[in-house]
Amino acid sequence: MNEFVKFGSWLAIATIFAAEPANAHTFAMPDGRAVTLPDQAGVIGEPALSPDGRQVAYIRANGRKPDNQDDPSPTEIVVAELPSGAPKIVVSPNSSYFDLRSAVRVTYAADGRRLYVEADCPCDSDSIYQIDLATGTRRRIAWGIEMGVLRDGPWSGDLLMGVHTCYPDHSGCNYPVHVVTAAGKLIYVVPGTAGADRSVRLHDWLSKNGWRAW
Repeated sequence: MNEFVKFGSWLAIATIFAAEPANAHTFAMPDGRAVTLPDQAGVIGEPALSPDGRQVAYIRANGRKPDNQDDPSPTEIVVAELPSGAPKIVVSPNSSYFDLRSAVRVTYAADGRRLYVEADCPCDSDSIYQIDLATGTRRRIAWGIEMGVLRDGPWSGDLLMGVHTCYPDHSGCNYPVHVVTAAGKLIYVVPGTAGADRSVRLHDWLSKNGWRAW
């Protein structure tokens, strides 16, 4: 599970569908709502519910084999209207690993009009992309991992992610958690998140401020 999800406030869960098919699966959302996918076959990771609760986005296996056996498997990202809309593919794999060929995590922007996607690749780091749902326009934000969107506080709506960072004064790289604007500007580094206990420090920082991110 995306570690940012665990930082949300878990409330009583109300199921979106009145009745589930036998092969359906319900996912608990971090804001207390739930989303039911009628068929979870091929679904990768956790789905994301739009802020207004009218759409769900998720990653599913494409069924194609990777170009090389050690590479991540191709995926596609789909969006469906709730409660029973047919899934619409918004991202399909193509020939470039640097263009969302293999997604591992998805979440909605606060306005519901864009998706943030973490894409795997056989290189130094995953990348975080932004996708405009109306136009299909995609843009890479930064090399990084474990994204979430801040849902409250002074940076509400900004991206929270571990940014791939290498240091000129010593060898090695890691993923300190940054607050990043929708335009990709790094505006804040969460204190203490440059070490192996990044997730614990991040959890403490969010809890201390009473903020949520997913």
